Amino acid sequence: MIMAPRLGPYRPSDQRRDDAHSLFLDFLPLTEPLALLGDVRLSLRVASDTTCGQLVARLNAVAPDGQVTQITTQKPAPRSLRH
Repeated sequence: MIMAPRLGPYRPSDQRRDDAHSLFLDFLPLTEPLALLGDVRLSLRVASDTTCGQLVARLNAVAPDGQVTQITTQKPAPRSLRH
C-alpha cells in the first residue's frame, strides 16, 4: 500500500498518463522500507540539440499493478531552458 498526502485536484493520483509522454528513470523495487524526509533536491547536467526545453522532477512510487503515485508534496517548479 502506498501512503501519500492528499494530492488535491491539480495533481492526478495516478501518474501513468503523464509518464507515457515523459522520460523517466525507474529503479528496482526496494527490499526494505525507506523513509524520505525533508525538501526534495535534484541536481542535473543536461545537453540538448534544441534552443529551449523544460524540466520537471517528481518523486513517484510505482505499485506492483503499475499504478504510479506522486509522493512529493511540493508543487512542481518547472525550469525553462534556453541557450
